[in-house]
Amino acid sequence: MRWKAHQLLNQTKTPAEESYGFKSRNLPLQVNDLISFQNGMTDLFQNIKFKDTKCSFQSKLNNDFKNKVKKLDSLLIPADKTTNVYAMNTTSYDKLITENETKTYKEANDEIVEALHVQSARITNPNSYTIMH
Repeated sequence: MRWKAHQLLNQTKTPAEESYGFKSRNLPLQVNDLISFQNGMTDLFQNIKFKDTKCSFQSKLNNDFKNKVKKLDSLLIPADKTTNVYAMNTTSYDKLITENETKTYKEANDEIVEALHVQSARITNPNSYTIMH
């Protein structure tokens, strides 16, 4: 605002310096006509007061959080595709995680695991055919 006021009050043309698209590093000059306006704006912003108003919904939400969520002995688990949050005890959560993992992945026997280790060793190091346990 100071630059605009300075330009309007001083209509003299100044030689344009090349700034290569960057803003000027010069500070705007103090305009005496704007001092009272700036002080008034500063006072206005410093004297803003906010009311502490709460509706019944916010009060109920705050009480629910204090009484239910903070004192909860179970885990709060977020849902996958929604914003829902579910309360579960640790044993049911562990069971759910295990069931979801074993639904996709199956446990293999030791011979298959050993064959995969040997194959991986051959790929990474062609001179090595055995794996140390």
